[in-house]
Amino acid sequence: MCGLVGYIGKNNAKDILLSSLELLEYRGYDSSGIAIRINDSIVTYKDIGRVSHLRSIIKNNIYSNIGIGHTRWATHGSVNRINAHPHSSFDGRFTLVHNGVIENYLELKMMYLSDVDFISSTDSEVIVNLLSYFIRKCSIEEALRKLISVLKGSFALVIFDRDNMDRLYVIKNKTPLLIGKGNDEIMVSSDALAFINSIDSYICLDDMEYAILCKNSVKVFDSRGNIILHNEIKNDTNKEEISKGDYPYYMLKEIEEIPSCIERIRNKYIYEGCITIDESLLNEIRDSDIIYVASCGTSYYASLYFKYIMEKEYKKKVDVLIASEYIYSFEAIGRNPFIIVVSQSGETQDVISFVSKCKEKGLRTLCITNTRYSTLERECDYSLSLEARKEVAVASTKAYVNEVVLFYFLEKAIMNDINRVVVDIDELLISVKDVISRNKEIDNIVKQIVSKDHLYYVGRELGYYGSLEAALKLKEISYIHAEGLSSSELKHGSIALIDSSFPTIALIDNMIDELLVRSNLQEIKSRDGMTFVITYSPFYKDGDSLSLKLVDSSLRIIPLVVVSQYIAYKCALLKGNDIDKPRNLAKSVTVL
Repeated sequence: MCGLVGYIGKNNAKDILLSSLELLEYRGYDSSGIAIRINDSIVTYKDIGRVSHLRSIIKNNIYSNIGIGHTRWATHGSVNRINAHPHSSFDGRFTLVHNGVIENYLELKMMYLSDVDFISSTDSEVIVNLLSYFIRKCSIEEALRKLISVLKGSFALVIFDRDNMDRLYVIKNKTPLLIGKGNDEIMVSSDALAFINSIDSYICLDDMEYAILCKNSVKVFDSRGNIILHNEIKNDTNKEEISKGDYPYYMLKEIEEIPSCIERIRNKYIYEGCITIDESLLNEIRDSDIIYVASCGTSYYASLYFKYIMEKEYKKKVDVLIASEYIYSFEAIGRNPFIIVVSQSGETQDVISFVSKCKEKGLRTLCITNTRYSTLERECDYSLSLEARKEVAVASTKAYVNEVVLFYFLEKAIMNDINRVVVDIDELLISVKDVISRNKEIDNIVKQIVSKDHLYYVGRELGYYGSLEAALKLKEISYIHAEGLSSSELKHGSIALIDSSFPTIALIDNMIDELLVRSNLQEIKSRDGMTFVITYSPFYKDGDSLSLKLVDSSLRIIPLVVVSQYIAYKCALLKGNDIDKPRNLAKSVTVL
């Protein structure tokens, strides 16, 4: 989940590293640091806090053409300067940055390093000291291969060697590591976003590979030392995508990009009224007797939408799994199951591990992701792109919407039911644009809930699935404890918490469920509970909080969730929270 970067080239490494870490800060922002060559020494600067603070403690006139950098999301050890990266070995020869988790670091520490005085509480310091231990008896490349053979877990490493300060060494396993080559410069990073200013193309290392980077060359090896060749990938990220423009926060920008994201995914998958999804993929799904969808967080809630529409309209059994819960215990039921995995980053380690287990069982897989050339895209038999472009804010907004839209397209294509697809998307766009244009009307709800400690979102059917995502969004950035519930479940225990200080927001999306949800709200009101109703115009009643333009399809879940995204954003804004970088969270979850 951390961000790491390395640079060798003609420009000032200090400036490149700091600028790149600022771009990667969404992956972790507990602390940051860089190590650069100055004369014949490796000099490290690091501290807790954001990259802007790190920049302030480094002199402007420092110059170096090589260095490594890191922005941390804490796993092992508390948030302090000592645990911040980079870390150096006991003899000072090696300095490294590390993304991932070493599962056997305590065992390795006892086996090889019992006489070493450790400074930090991190697993990363064990790695760098192991390298100095191994180098006593072999060459640097042999030591790298030995390191690969003994480490268990996930690791992307960029290593600085005091005795070879014209090069960097990198190792990759189970967490992304990219190498980009520019004009007389080489960069390595955990995310292609770091390459935006100078690197036109890059390669993706595979697991258990290492590389040696010099100013004008890149050599990649497998764990046995054999040279590996990789195809180059064009870096198509542009600066406009990652600029906030006139917006104060990325999250607000990304909410208001939702209409253009819907249009982009429509243009990708609809051509002349037909849905352009690979027919062989559709046939595999049709021929299956059960579909398993594995995902986490926001993607899990989007996956529940697919379960709902597939079982209701296509009568196909769908099980939605939290990927981390089934990594080791998944046993597919059915003679011909099909697997779908969803990850916006394509690097979610829980989901990648789940795919590995499925491949061992010979199961066919489809990945839905927002990141081209990601690990998941390379590992799965099929892939579908979300077309949401880069999402920088930690809390997902536009990517969730495009997940739902893509699931809608997939279900319609499986059913060969494309008659209303264009109309449904047009209705959705009208409704979402209306929410965006009228978002100030949401302020009245926000003012009444922002000071509360707890809140329920409730609904039924699609309103319930929307409530789950709405509650997550509010928790993530406002720090108000929120739960998403089926309104029918309130009286089975949860209504015990209701009093005058406990608000409930209802998402009502259809006529059939309207009376039931309103009846449940009456039960809350009779206990002095505060209630709000967000619904569509045909179901609007006096006293409701917000009326939306009707979407007469299963896509009606989306405008309701967009309203909840604004509620979360506005609550966090009033509280003065860091909206794009909420506490304890990072964007890409690359550890188990």
